[in-house]
Amino acid sequence: MIILLKILTALILIPLISGFGEALYKISWSIIEAYESHILLLIGLGAGLLLFPILSKSKFIRTFEHEMTHLIFAKLFFGKIKKLNVTDEQGGFVEYTSYPNPFISLSPYFFPLFSAIISILIPILHPAISKYAAIPIGFFLIQHLIYIIIEILSSQPDIKEEGRIFSAIFITFFLIFCYGTILAEQVSYNQILLFYKNGFSQSIDNLSKFYHYLFRAIANMK
Repeated sequence: MIILLKILTALILIPLISGFGEALYKISWSIIEAYESHILLLIGLGAGLLLFPILSKSKFIRTFEHEMTHLIFAKLFFGKIKKLNVTDEQGGFVEYTSYPNPFISLSPYFFPLFSAIISILIPILHPAISKYAAIPIGFFLIQHLIYIIIEILSSQPDIKEEGRIFSAIFITFFLIFCYGTILAEQVSYNQILLFYKNGFSQSIDNLSKFYHYLFRAIANMK
């Protein structure tokens, strides 16, 4: 039953990846084109990239983010937390009880916790502070992206447990979704809804084109 659900989920997510991927590209390109308006975000991205070799020498911050993301998603899906352990040398782990759920097991690979927290806090921060929030958002976003590439290539147990192919599809879509949401907020709050709208509409359009070419190819084979 679980395998069937994973297959159905993957089949739904594949066309969404194409549509939301294009929507993320548009958001990213709009930020680059209007770079003067988003200079703080770009500074954060650049700083995170340049400082990664230094900061990556200590694994504590990334381990903390990884395990806290597991914990938060376990709580969101009504899991019971038994134990949280984070160390610099030996890594960390979260013990929890819950039904099998890829949102919990794979959450650290698609949800940039630190950037998301700062993005959520922006509306309640003082304007003098919130205008600089783009720096840490960009900083932690690029750090998260680099770390997950390294972790995925190192064959993490979470990914093996969920299955490599399913994990790749699941992580790719929700990574695009989360990153797109955070970057869209940096443009304007209206852009968040526009990102979702463009993502869904482009997914439907891409799926329609796929079936059109498929049926035409089948017809030509007769």
